[in-house]
Amino acid sequence: MKNAPLLSLAVLLILSSCKVSKQTAEDSFYKGNEYVAAGNYTEAIVHYSNAINANPEYAEAFFNRGNAKKNNNDVKGSIDDYSEALKINPKYAAAYNNRGNAKNDVKDFHGALEDLDKAVTLKPKNANYFYNRGLTFYYLADYIKAYSDFTNSIDLNNKDFQCYNIRGLTNTKLNNNTEAIEDYNKSISLNENFPDAYYNRGRLLSEEKKYHEAIDDLDKAIELNKNYIDAYSRRGFAKSQIGDLPGAIADFLKTTELNPSDEKAFYNSGLCKNKLGNFEGAIADLTKAITLNPLYTLAFAYRGIVKATTQDLKGAIDDLTTAIKLNSEFPFAFYHRGNVKVELGNHKGAIEDYTAAIISQPNYADAFNNRGLAFYETGKTVDACSDWVTASKLRNAVAAERLEKFCR
Repeated sequence: MKNAPLLSLAVLLILSSCKVSKQTAEDSFYKGNEYVAAGNYTEAIVHYSNAINANPEYAEAFFNRGNAKKNNNDVKGSIDDYSEALKINPKYAAAYNNRGNAKNDVKDFHGALEDLDKAVTLKPKNANYFYNRGLTFYYLADYIKAYSDFTNSIDLNNKDFQCYNIRGLTNTKLNNNTEAIEDYNKSISLNENFPDAYYNRGRLLSEEKKYHEAIDDLDKAIELNKNYIDAYSRRGFAKSQIGDLPGAIADFLKTTELNPSDEKAFYNSGLCKNKLGNFEGAIADLTKAITLNPLYTLAFAYRGIVKATTQDLKGAIDDLTTAIKLNSEFPFAFYHRGNVKVELGNHKGAIEDYTAAIISQPNYADAFNNRGLAFYETGKTVDACSDWVTASKLRNAVAAERLEKFCR
């Protein structure tokens, strides 16, 4: 009987210990939250770990530690923690949502979709869960389902300017440009300081060849984000299309300052400098593009054209030949190499190149016209006239003149 009180005391000690552990876990948990609020995720992880050590069944501590790890760029660690939280609470919708987002970050889109399906099923009135699943469908290029999810998200929360913006992008993918513009307009009306909506609307306007309107939007995007690389690049292109070549070059320069590895910006700058007659600058920019991407077919082709303009005919042949090696069905490169061969007096080689260009592009009027001239220069008048007839039918005015002059 004397052992009975001792047994009761042991039970009391265990219960007391459980209360202390639970209190310790709570204290560590809230301390971790304080560090998260201060942006100190490393220290937050320490306190969430203390909470978990004190209470291994503390699902919220695993969840919050997962969030802290994700913010600390430990995405794999965050996925592990969300998984632990779900083992403890299989109906933890927020954990499915956040694990799905983390899986998206590591491009496990199908795994993300499984998690976000569960989150939506558990909480079908949560706009954010539809939004995140819509993003996953977008990444998987399933734009119809993405559109559906973004629309469901907007139905649940029609003040989400980011959701209107991404639905605008989805509408663009679905070739619903009018609806896309409406979505960007709505996004901007909800948040006039959101640069992405201005950029996306400007990009779409540029694709529709509404360059002045596009530049207005891209100006605003850059005003709101001075380091918006894509906006500078897109604005540079739009300026080049309206003839503002100095302005375009300035934008491409800014793009390369912000991203020295942007081969396309160097390429576009080179094209603009060529149009302005700055051949040395054009070659320098195109060379930089090629240095960044040794497989940049267009850069080789245009550098070859610029070299031909400066009478570096051997260099032109070398560059155009490299472009053809990179793309054996590149009519533009064959055509211009043919032109260089004519300058070098190699009419036979030129005819071969013009023929290759025509095989790749049967309606290439300039290639027919120039091949006609090469035939004529080598005494093949019948073949020349035949090519000029074809070129004339393809509305090449020079060929029509030659046909009238040499083939009557």
